[in-house]
Amino acid sequence: MDRWRRTEERIARDLGGTAQAGSGNTANRRGDIRVHGRLRVQEKTTSGRSFSLRSQDWEEVREQALLAGEEPVMVIRFLEGDRWLAVLDYDHLLALLEEEDG
Repeated sequence: MDRWRRTEERIARDLGGTAQAGSGNTANRRGDIRVHGRLRVQEKTTSGRSFSLRSQDWEEVREQALLAGEEPVMVIRFLEGDRWLAVLDYDHLLALLEEEDG
């Protein structure tokens, strides 16, 4: 199994969602992983020491997430050091903190 597929499967398992087959092939299936009704996740893996997040990449996953009533998230995996980062909308972060406090 390809590394990207294993990464998507792990994220889906960790978040309680499903990996979307053909997520990069069709416009209406953007987002590698879905937690239906909650999250649309785009996964990026790099062997480099840096990763450039383009506004266009974020807007694509954001648009599809919002159309489905979900929150957009990007998971960036740096193979060096096996570091995993999540990028989400700042307002969503604030809402999560409010839920936790409330």
